[in-house]
Amino acid sequence: MRDHNTPPFKDILGQKVGKLTVIGPRKVVNGITYWVCKCDCGTIKTILLGSLTTRMSQSCGCSRIKHGKSRSKIYRIFKAMHSRCYYLKNGEYHNYGQRGIFVADEWHKFENFYRDMGDPPQGRTLGRIDNNGPYRKENCRWADPVTQARNTRKNVILEHNGEKHLQCEWAKILGIEEGALSTRIKRGKKGDELFKPNMYPERATNRKYTYDNKTLLLSEWEEIYKLPKDALIRRIAAGWSFEKSIETPLQKPRVLTYKGVGRTFPEWAKILGVDVGILYWRYNKGYRGKKLLSAALPPSLRCKGLANEKTDEAQCSNLKAQEAQGQTR
Repeated sequence: MRDHNTPPFKDILGQKVGKLTVIGPRKVVNGITYWVCKCDCGTIKTILLGSLTTRMSQSCGCSRIKHGKSRSKIYRIFKAMHSRCYYLKNGEYHNYGQRGIFVADEWHKFENFYRDMGDPPQGRTLGRIDNNGPYRKENCRWADPVTQARNTRKNVILEHNGEKHLQCEWAKILGIEEGALSTRIKRGKKGDELFKPNMYPERATNRKYTYDNKTLLLSEWEEIYKLPKDALIRRIAAGWSFEKSIETPLQKPRVLTYKGVGRTFPEWAKILGVDVGILYWRYNKGYRGKKLLSAALPPSLRCKGLANEKTDEAQCSNLKAQEAQGQTR
């Protein structure tokens, strides 16, 4: 019966890892497996099994002596690249080695990797052009953080009007928030409905707009032309040019006349003490005149308001009963 402190046997006798050839015998010390290896330079050395299987050790140490980069940033990148692809306990192994990402044979030697890539430029990291491809000269580059962030499997490519771009690029092109675009995708929006601009861009008020050889903030244009800033924002968000937005007059507000008194929707709402949205809803339902204004609130809501007028409970009950009868019809 095998001792639990002894790891499972893995025979790698005769295999070659970099400059090392496994010549045996296998040794187990405190549950850790070692193999005797011979380097191409002639040195015989005992190497940890894990260092051989992950290719972390590929020589007796003579390679480090030759390139003199063992403490450099480029050498750490080289070791990290191999670790992601071959070391099962690496936190990123599932994104690399487990997916079949490997390091090209010529790059198992640091000198070849350094010859092809050189030292990393300031602020750049090693990245693959094809995320499903291996680490090799033709598929690697020193990329900036923005390029790295865009070149991931999580990015979504969208097509609109014959053009294909990443989701983040579409957001920038169309001037809409990337978060809003993600929400629309989740809701199943497509076509123009997916790519329409935000109705209320947050930064619109901070931008300056040029018209008639003047460049001013929206608040300043509002004072000159007496146009509400919110109306300008909605027009710009809908795709209007600023010239059209500023030159097109506002529609006159709809006036409701009752008993010879004409008021706009917001004015009637204020008089009745109700939300203006209720009046619009009633109007769209076909309510007019007395019926529109007297029925501004459902009976149950009017009952709550009548409490201030010391209405008895019986009247409230009658109003609620009327509402129930209307719903059953």
